[in-house]
Amino acid sequence: MQKTKSLSLCTLTQEQHEKTCGYWLIVQDYHSPHTAFRTREGFFRWAEDRGLAIEKPLPAHGEHSYQAIIGQYDRRWIGDVSDIEARIEDQILVLDNAEYTIGHVTIEDGIRVVNVIARGNPRTVFDYRTAQAHIDAGKVGFPAVAFA
Repeated sequence: MQKTKSLSLCTLTQEQHEKTCGYWLIVQDYHSPHTAFRTREGFFRWAEDRGLAIEKPLPAHGEHSYQAIIGQYDRRWIGDVSDIEARIEDQILVLDNAEYTIGHVTIEDGIRVVNVIARGNPRTVFDYRTAQAHIDAGKVGFPAVAFA
């Protein structure tokens, strides 16, 4: 299981943004890269799906900032959902190994755990560009185009 313990958020200036793949918000765990977002809406959807919050409001777009993220979540790769099926609280859209797929959320010891069927096992995969736009818009649920 991948456990997060010390998440932080960095918002980028225009100059910093130009050195990324279009990201404006960077999430770190112990100051190591964790994930990144092109939009504020995408970041807030990600944080809400995992039960996380930020300490203070985000600054104006293009202004550099750094702050701690309140809370933690865990991530686990599984072969199928049979062992956790009865405990699934929610299902969310996640990016795993360059594929958008379903994250099956369970609560364990008060922490949200995002369970992802590991690549190489049968799992639902969504069209990459459609799912990316869905995430960027901060939408709940799943995009319409999926492959089994």
